[in-house]
Amino acid sequence: MQENNFTDAHALKNKRTCGVLMPLFSMRCENSWGIGDFNSLLSNANYYKSLGVSILQILPINEIAINETCPYTALSAFALDPIYISVGSVSEVQNNKKILEFIETLKPKIEALQKENKIDYTKVRNLKYRVLLKAFKNFILNEYDQKTPRSQEFSQFCKNNNYWLEGYAIFRALKELNNWSSWTKWAKEYQTFNTKKYTDFAKQRIKLIFFFKYLQWIAYSQFLDTKQKANESGVYIFGDIPFALNLDSADIWEHRHTFDISKEIGAPPDQFTKKGQRWGLPQYNWQYMEDNNFFWWRSRVKNISTIYDIFRLDHVIGFFRTWVYNNGKDDGHFDLKGEDKQNQRGAKFLSMVLENCDKSLAVAEDLGVIPDSVRTTLKNLQIPGYKIMRWEHDNGFYREPKNYHTISLASLSTHDTDTLKTWWETMPPKERKGIWEMISTEKTDGNIPFSKETHKKILARLLGSNSNITILSVQDIFGMEERINIPGTVNEHNWTFRFPYCSHNMSEDFVQKAEILKTLIKENNRI
Repeated sequence: MQENNFTDAHALKNKRTCGVLMPLFSMRCENSWGIGDFNSLLSNANYYKSLGVSILQILPINEIAINETCPYTALSAFALDPIYISVGSVSEVQNNKKILEFIETLKPKIEALQKENKIDYTKVRNLKYRVLLKAFKNFILNEYDQKTPRSQEFSQFCKNNNYWLEGYAIFRALKELNNWSSWTKWAKEYQTFNTKKYTDFAKQRIKLIFFFKYLQWIAYSQFLDTKQKANESGVYIFGDIPFALNLDSADIWEHRHTFDISKEIGAPPDQFTKKGQRWGLPQYNWQYMEDNNFFWWRSRVKNISTIYDIFRLDHVIGFFRTWVYNNGKDDGHFDLKGEDKQNQRGAKFLSMVLENCDKSLAVAEDLGVIPDSVRTTLKNLQIPGYKIMRWEHDNGFYREPKNYHTISLASLSTHDTDTLKTWWETMPPKERKGIWEMISTEKTDGNIPFSKETHKKILARLLGSNSNITILSVQDIFGMEERINIPGTVNEHNWTFRFPYCSHNMSEDFVQKAEILKTLIKENNRI
């Protein structure tokens, strides 16, 4: 991987900035195939930079399984999802007349996907893989077998990333050969990773394994090239480290001792879920991880730091204490008792993260019921936490944003909440009265519609906060109702949101709202 040469992102803790949250999958550009791709990322980074935005948050982009849409349940903690590859930018596609002619035959399907309001992951993935398989065969014949400079680049990528790539590629090959069944249902000799045993398998299936390595090489190369160009224009790329992994993932299959698959993690009971939440994801084996100096996590953090300028540590409370269920039992419990022990574990883990994140900035997702001691630890380590305006209170009153801690990230919503518009229009009048009086310093009965002026004042209040980092979702910038995800539900709308316009052809209404954002960023000294 290439070195991150962009300005040290830690400087953002002491600089007023504004960022935009827009998942990569939601982006559009003229040549994308029904989902955002790495070319879309660059065009959006350039557009928002023209408004004064200096951070683009994109959510996780790790590979997910077929028939899956949630980016927080990945097949690998390291592999990028090939669905984001810009097919037309792959050298083996650009330089092969037959592949270009084949793409022409797919154009009606591609154009239909481009027009869709939602993402059809299955159709997009199938189309891209048909072309990328042809590109791979072209690469093997004309590059790899000929030992060209391009083949040497591929070999160097494989060598540099062997610590995760070899196991992942074998896992993906086995997934294909086992019709995507879970590794727990494979033949017994394949259920446990063993380097020596898989040498023969790798020789037998070398081209299939190479194909998955090739896809990762293309994905990493395109993403890092895009990121470098975004950096050069002054935009930081903000990614995400999901807290947990699927049981059916390459990492759990290969690094079994790092996880305790006899336990399932979740969330404790609260006012919304009386019995708590079971997430269906395995618990970490904390004793093993600490005894091995967090080897797997160190590798993960080092890898993520070569990809992103900023990364979000999902569910940071889970590193202090995790709500777990023993298999077959309904009553959950915290895996670690005692606040002192919890704080020691959390501080030790976060210190390890800081030791390995190089120039990248870690941000902690500390939302929900969080003990004060956790936020004290974050403050001591100077790790920014979140300030979501609707959840910030002091003694029953909405907290004045100018009182937010400087080293923090302020926002109006998250990818898991209602958008600003929906929240505003559905909240009780009494609640709207309280927040509007804080925002406007005017007395009101709470009957405040979501008008253009209301919208502008809310954005201005957030951007005027004391938090050095502010992030606004595209829905909140443009006053949209479509949300990204509804936690605790599985439906066709979650994770399928597509922004309705390419950055260069927005409607007049959206252009006007973009200009308002540009003005507010400048007025609040966030350039």
